[in-house]
Amino acid sequence: MISRPLTTVMVCLMLSSSYPRIACLIFLLLFWAAGRSGRTFQYAGGTYHETEPSHLPRHCHRTDHPTTPTGIDYDRFGRLIDWQIQQGINALVICGTTGRAPPPTDAEHRRAIAFACERVNGRVPVIAGTGSNETDYAVELTKSACADGADAVLVVTPYYNKTTQRGLVTMYNTIADASTKPVILYNVPSRTGIGIEPATYVKLAEHPNIAAIKEANSDISKIVETFSLVGDRLDIYSGNDDQIVPILSMGGAGCISVLSNVIPAETVAITQRFFAGDVAGAAQLQCRYMPLIRALFCESNPIPVKAAMAALGY
Repeated sequence: MISRPLTTVMVCLMLSSSYPRIACLIFLLLFWAAGRSGRTFQYAGGTYHETEPSHLPRHCHRTDHPTTPTGIDYDRFGRLIDWQIQQGINALVICGTTGRAPPPTDAEHRRAIAFACERVNGRVPVIAGTGSNETDYAVELTKSACADGADAVLVVTPYYNKTTQRGLVTMYNTIADASTKPVILYNVPSRTGIGIEPATYVKLAEHPNIAAIKEANSDISKIVETFSLVGDRLDIYSGNDDQIVPILSMGGAGCISVLSNVIPAETVAITQRFFAGDVAGAAQLQCRYMPLIRALFCESNPIPVKAAMAALGY
């Protein structure tokens, strides 16, 4: 575990709004914004900030990174980082799925992480996406991110390769051995074609540098089993916005969110209410934001959220 909370920001490129459903998303977003009182998007009860030194942060934000035809738009990227922090997110994830980790060149990937660490300047933790389906490359990205100031790394399962569970243990242990910062396991089988089984988490939890799980497996039964096996050893974060409160109710540490790109303060309020003991209030917010959560996945992520952020000026 680490001595202070971590955060994630992912930056996405500009997207085409040619899809009819994307146009509907933008309409929904504008309608949503019209009902707000000002652009600060602050929740009346305030925003939650992690204070327990033995855990990772409760709310992590996956940030979309704005781009131009020639690469990342670092001016807008910087403004997006600043806005997210002002809105109360507890950490930023850079170069995850929402941050379009696969398309950028190696140099652009590394520069995005370094830029974010410099821009954040210690205000919140930065979590760097350093996963790959090639273990040696994941090791190199992890070392680079640690050297550039990342507070933790987020490592996805090796997409396309469809390795065995034994292979996952070998890969993750190799990366964790090379990292000087905590490692967060990222399980998203719908995108990678390979999932981490609950029994495999037991073996991975033995490594002192593996600290947490971003669980984006929609199989709630397996998630419950994972809690029963390693919930006392690994922090478990909801990786799906439609499962924030259900996972918190099992003892989850927080969420790593797509929704928080668009409504950061409101997303933080879900975890804030839950950890303040207002479980019913957290559940109410979860239900209230479900239409927007669904809209943000009307096409493959990160296409819709990129459209939404463009509508917001990012």
